[in-house]
Amino acid sequence: MAKMSEKQSPKTGTVSELPSSASSSIRQGFWDVTPSLLVVAVMVIWSAIFGGRSTAERAITDFAMPLGLCWLTGLWAVTFCLRRRRWLIGSICLLFWLLLTLGSSNYIANALGQYVRYVPQTDPASEIEQPLDAIVLLGGYAYPNRFNVAELGSDGQRLLLAAQLLHANKTKTVICTGTSASGQSHPSAIGKQMLVSLGGDPGVIFEAPGFNTDAEMQSLQEFFSKPPDDWLALTGGEKEAGDDSGVDAAGYRLGLVTSATHMPRALRLSKTVGLNFEPLPCCLAGGGGPFNPRSLIPNAGAAKNVSASFKEVLAKLVGR
Repeated sequence: MAKMSEKQSPKTGTVSELPSSASSSIRQGFWDVTPSLLVVAVMVIWSAIFGGRSTAERAITDFAMPLGLCWLTGLWAVTFCLRRRRWLIGSICLLFWLLLTLGSSNYIANALGQYVRYVPQTDPASEIEQPLDAIVLLGGYAYPNRFNVAELGSDGQRLLLAAQLLHANKTKTVICTGTSASGQSHPSAIGKQMLVSLGGDPGVIFEAPGFNTDAEMQSLQEFFSKPPDDWLALTGGEKEAGDDSGVDAAGYRLGLVTSATHMPRALRLSKTVGLNFEPLPCCLAGGGGPFNPRSLIPNAGAAKNVSASFKEVLAKLVGR
C-alpha cells in the first residue's frame, strides 16, 4: 500500500499542476494584450471627448482597418517579447512598430507636409492683375477609368484651378503637360480634354510632352524657345527679356499650377532650364486645423501622404 501511494502521489501532483499551468498561461496572455487594449480604449474615449460619438466610431473603424490591426499586433508583439526578456526580437519588433507609426499616421503626414509644401502667405491667384501669357498645368491629376473616361485623382484641384484662372481671364493660354508610359491616355491630352469639357476654348489650350517633371521642363523650355505661331498670336508676339518676378528668360509671364507638395521640386527643375514661373500652388487643405487624436492612428491615406512628402525630401537631397 505504501508503494501504491508513492506511485499515485506523483500522478496526483501532476494533475494538480495542470490547472495552475493553464491559468498562468491565461494570465500571461492577458498581460501581453493589455497594452493594445488600453491603447484602443484610451484613443476611443479621447476621440469621443474630442469630437463626440461620430469621431469615436471613426477611431474604432481605423483600428479595424488593415494598418490599424497591424499596428495593434505590432504593439502586442513588442509586449510579448519584452515580457519574456527576448530583447533582440523585441527590439526589432519595436523598431518596425515605430516605423509603422511614423510612416502611416496623419499627425506625421501633416507635419512632414508642412515642411515640404510651398505655402504662400496670400492666395497668389487672387493677386494676378494682368493676364499671364500662359499657365502650365503639370500632369498627374487625372487618369482614365475602366471605360477609358478621364477621372480626377487626388490632385484634381490642379485642373479646377487652371479652369478657374482660364474662365476668369487671368491667363491667355494653358499648356497641359505629361506623357503616359503606356503610350495611351497622355496626361497632356487628358488635361486639354477635361478643360474643354468645362467650357475652355480648345484654341487656347496647348500640350507639351514629358514622362516626369524633369522631362516636362525640358519640353517647356523647347516650347518657349520656339513658340508655335498660334500661341504667339494669342500672347501678343515676341517679348523682351524681363525681370525675375514671374517672367521667364524670353520675357513671357508664366504661371505654374501643381500641388503645394510638388511645387518646390517643380520650381527647382524649372530654373535649371532657364524658366521662371509665378507659383500657383493648390491642394493646400489639411494640416492646419486643431489636433485630433485620430491623427495618431495609422491609416492608408496617411501612409500615402507620408510617401509623397518623403519623395520630395529625397528629391531635394539628391538635387532634383
